[in-house]
Amino acid sequence: MKRLFLVIALCLLSACSKPQETADHDPVSAVIVSDLHYTAAEASGQIVPVMACIDEVTQAMVNEVIAIRPDVLILTGDNTNSGTPDDARRLCSYLQEAADAGIRVLVLPGNHDYDKADRETLKELYGAFMTGDVTDPHSLSYEVRLGGYALLMMDDHMDASASRGTFSDGTMDWLEARLKAAAADGLQVIFLSHHNVIPGIDDTAGSITNPDLAALLQRYPVALCLSGHLHSQAILQHRKLYEIINGMPAMAPHLYGLLTLEENHISYQAKSLDLETCGSAELAETVRKLDEEAAARLHNALADMLAELQVSQKEQEIFLPLLDDYFVWYETGTIAEHADDFRSPEWKKLLTVLDQANYGPWIRSVISHPPLPADRLELPDN
Repeated sequence: MKRLFLVIALCLLSACSKPQETADHDPVSAVIVSDLHYTAAEASGQIVPVMACIDEVTQAMVNEVIAIRPDVLILTGDNTNSGTPDDARRLCSYLQEAADAGIRVLVLPGNHDYDKADRETLKELYGAFMTGDVTDPHSLSYEVRLGGYALLMMDDHMDASASRGTFSDGTMDWLEARLKAAAADGLQVIFLSHHNVIPGIDDTAGSITNPDLAALLQRYPVALCLSGHLHSQAILQHRKLYEIINGMPAMAPHLYGLLTLEENHISYQAKSLDLETCGSAELAETVRKLDEEAAARLHNALADMLAELQVSQKEQEIFLPLLDDYFVWYETGTIAEHADDFRSPEWKKLLTVLDQANYGPWIRSVISHPPLPADRLELPDN
């Protein structure tokens, strides 16, 4: 899929914001990148084959950001693959290119960034890229105000031994204080984190564990949540709260987000990296071949699983194309568009077979509560 886009139109809620005299704000544009997983180490043979040329992909991404010239470039965690200081320094040299072009750079840590570094080390490594107008003394969370919006950049890595996100009590108190301040100042809030706010496409791995987080955000003028971690594009909704989960640039279709913030309007477009124009024809061809390798690896792993479940060769020939399609739909956020496919006799039989493995319950959960279609979403004015 070459392009996904989300357009969000919304009005400030008088119940959430205190009327006050404010000047009109200029629109703010941002590029959103999640789960870059940059590494300078030899990466051939990994689960994501494109990691073998992640240096070139990262350079192409920075070139594209500079060509777009947004006001701000935002990375929402798992910026490096191993969390080593050397990888962080090398990544920062790429980010500095964007900063030198006049683009503000804002960085959040993810669980991988903490693998080989603690909070103080990350703050030292990323420096100005993790600096806001107000900072949380309990974590690396910070607030940046741009236009008529407060961007809450939330570090959800309280527990170094956990892969899921959690905020400490102190950070939750800080968060509520910042939400109150934004409401008092008549600002809309963009909530950014690495892990997901709304449980949806992967409840066991992606969502933040604080049980009252979503309810807290809905009490204040939170316009949108942005996150990553799952390496797949999705749009989720919980009551009046909307969340965009950004895909992984190293995985097809190599997505990043383009966000525009206006006074009463937000637009988001998920775009594929233009690796040929912003990199080279050679890089684009290399990535295409590595994407084919990744698809073949997944296909073969699924074939092995079906064989272990004693599925006949004839049935494998029926089931494998279905699974190949499913993972493309999952990664591109288009599960909801294929509801009729899952009602077919072939899919019903496949799900019965997969119930003997971990895939069955997981796929059933996803298709029974699919994320919103990721191509377009419009919110009515309130």
